[in-house]
Amino acid sequence: MALLHLKETDIRSMDVAAPIKEGESPGNKEGILDVKIHLNNDRKINIEMQANYQAGWSERSLFYLCRIYVEDLAQGENYQKLDMCIHVGILDFSLLTSPGFHHHIQLLDNKTSELYSDKFQIQVLELSKLNDPFPEEDQALYYQAKMIAAENLEVMQMQVQDNPYRQAVFDEAKYISLNPMQRYVYLREFMAAMDYKTNMAWSQEQGMAKGLVKGELKNLFSLIQKKFQKGKTLSETASELEDTEEHLLPLYKAVQQHPDLSAEQLADLFLQEQK
Repeated sequence: MALLHLKETDIRSMDVAAPIKEGESPGNKEGILDVKIHLNNDRKINIEMQANYQAGWSERSLFYLCRIYVEDLAQGENYQKLDMCIHVGILDFSLLTSPGFHHHIQLLDNKTSELYSDKFQIQVLELSKLNDPFPEEDQALYYQAKMIAAENLEVMQMQVQDNPYRQAVFDEAKYISLNPMQRYVYLREFMAAMDYKTNMAWSQEQGMAKGLVKGELKNLFSLIQKKFQKGKTLSETASELEDTEEHLLPLYKAVQQHPDLSAEQLADLFLQEQK
């Protein structure tokens, strides 16, 4: 999105392709295609990341671009149906001698610089040149590239700059950097929070469907409190009240968490949290 100045709604689909793209016949060259993206205006993008120097990278990127350019054209179809294809190479080494971390390569007339076709494009991000000056219009792309190149979480976090997409990338990087036990605890807390919100929303929907006004909610809390004080489990409480565990779960939890509140106070608290 930062590279091509896209909106999220411009992206129709994104696939992490199979690691090996088989040749059309035995002996044909195979390649690795990391990510393929389809845009709403019939443009195709493939993104390849390379950390270490790769001999023949220019030829390799052309190979990928040619493959995706012709892959959807059926025999006998008009060539004009070929979609614009863009290969994006994110490299942690210097490929080109010209300065700047971002290069946009197209087919141009050498004498007049007239564009031959816009359907065949290569975008190169050289992370090793991020210290070079960059234009103002590349600011969002610069911070995104700095985030990719960051060697630790502290440097990565500095690039977020209140951008929700980069924040999401940072959160994911922070998660995968945890050790297995920390990751398990983090995931359990995340799931618990999601489960609670889901159950609260479900309970609210059920309450609205049944016309569950405050008086009825107060009565239900009162019944659950009595069961809870007798040591009844959620399952036993649901069975005796002829209700479902899913419906009573957020109410039962509220009684557990606030044993000193009255049924009316619990009803008020519950309804307040639904707003």
